[in-house]
Amino acid sequence: MPPKQIATNYKLDHLITLMEKMALPIPAIPAIPAIPPIPPVTLSGDHDLLQRLDTKVDALKDDIKAIKDGTATQIANSIMRLELLEKWQASLTGDSGILANIPKNEDRISNLEKGYIKIIAWAGGAAAVVALLIDMLSHFYGFGK
Repeated sequence: MPPKQIATNYKLDHLITLMEKMALPIPAIPAIPAIPPIPPVTLSGDHDLLQRLDTKVDALKDDIKAIKDGTATQIANSIMRLELLEKWQASLTGDSGILANIPKNEDRISNLEKGYIKIIAWAGGAAAVVALLIDMLSHFYGFGK
């Protein structure tokens, strides 16, 4: 114990001893009033809030599902309309659709490119032959000297 507390305890003991010797009554310690019991905490407000939130979350889930279903339905309807438009176009033009014509068009372009290469090769060859003939004729007739 710290020195001050020892001194305080000694003084109190000495005072009590003196009071007992004088036969003075020791004053009674007043009674501590009873503490009322703490009422139980009710969480009904929180429980009600959770129930309302749960209801709102369920409603949001239903709304999102409706939006998803609506979007899927719209996409399916758009695909059906596109197919109908392609069939209608095919009936008007005699084609089976734009996408079906892509390989045919690629073949046509490839054939045209091959034809252009052949034409350029033949033209180059013909120009070389003409140049050779001109050179030979010019030397034969003496124009190149």
